[in-house]
Amino acid sequence: MAEEKKVSELSKERQGEIAILCLKHILRKKGFLVNDQIKREIGNQAKEIGVDPEELKIFLRPLIQEILNKALE
Repeated sequence: MAEEKKVSELSKERQGEIAILCLKHILRKKGFLVNDQIKREIGNQAKEIGVDPEELKIFLRPLIQEILNKALE
């Protein structure tokens, strides 16, 4: 039997990688609505999590594009 490697702490970089994978998974499973209200929704979410709306748009754009591309393959 192989020994299990236990990880007690994750680097900030690895935490970010895992967070992005989780977000992609949620977006694929639950979907997202793209309509006239998307900018408002992003703005509301940005406010709720305490980030600049423009930063959130920049962050979400490649994630949404990747999910859309895979859906259209």
